[in-house]
Amino acid sequence: MSKPGRRIDMNILENMQEVFDLSPECMVLYEYPAGEIIYYNHSVYRFCESGQEENTDILKRIGNIREYSASGEFLAKDDSPSGRALFLGETVDNEEIIMELENGSRKWIVVSAIPVKDSKGKLIAVAKVWHDITRQKQAESKIDENENFDHLTGVYSRVKLMELAHRTFLRAENDGHPVAVLIIDIDGFRAVNDKYGHSAGDQVLHDFAEFLTGNFRTTDLFGRLGGTEFMVILPEITLKAAVEIAEKTRKIIEDMPFDTVTGVVSLTVSIGTAALDKKSEIPTFEQLYIKAEQALFEAINNGGNRTGIPKS
Repeated sequence: MSKPGRRIDMNILENMQEVFDLSPECMVLYEYPAGEIIYYNHSVYRFCESGQEENTDILKRIGNIREYSASGEFLAKDDSPSGRALFLGETVDNEEIIMELENGSRKWIVVSAIPVKDSKGKLIAVAKVWHDITRQKQAESKIDENENFDHLTGVYSRVKLMELAHRTFLRAENDGHPVAVLIIDIDGFRAVNDKYGHSAGDQVLHDFAEFLTGNFRTTDLFGRLGGTEFMVILPEITLKAAVEIAEKTRKIIEDMPFDTVTGVVSLTVSIGTAALDKKSEIPTFEQLYIKAEQALFEAINNGGNRTGIPKS
């Protein structure tokens, strides 16, 4: 058996094409220095979604493939895995990129590009090998979406919101900029479910979240903490400004009808506020969150439909 690095007998190598042809991995061989395709296997036909096996058709399809980095940046010929191997002699090992086919569809792949040299060490070709991981990426994306977004309202989940809130707090603290927190709770929501039904209640929560999403800036972070509690992170906002925003929001919601299949629902909310106004005044986001939560409890205990301000 041939060991890694050991030369393969030419008689064996000459009979390896059938193995390459039947491999599930896509394989293309580019001649150096022109980059002309001198070999491709049957998996390339399937990958390119071509039912034909005419040489001109598949060569055109391969040539029209556009490649993008994992972050979505277009890769020019010299920056592509095969280009780096062909022009720089670089070995590319299992790199994730995106291929855009002639029909506009995009596929995630893991690709390797290996310079092929003769017995004197002279570059004579580049072998490009890849396999499709699109389904895997789609599954990962679905998992991320389920973890990052609340399934009912479509806004950030508690876990993702807390993660982003911590980052925003640290950035504000390091830069010496203000950041504010609003915790919003719908007053007496159990009565909505009892009177209009749980389906109507779910619709109200969805529409409530949709309204708040459009009510805040694109730089603000908004998500559902759970139940009827939502949180907004407001970068560059002082406590005074946060209280004004909270009051404006509270009054709009108080006058806003929410339509459901079983009737029109009216809501009121209680809002707790807190803010980091000066650098290192509050050392952690957890303490900022607790201050906003305490302000919320005070608003609820005082009858609801009001904005709570943290005690100094």
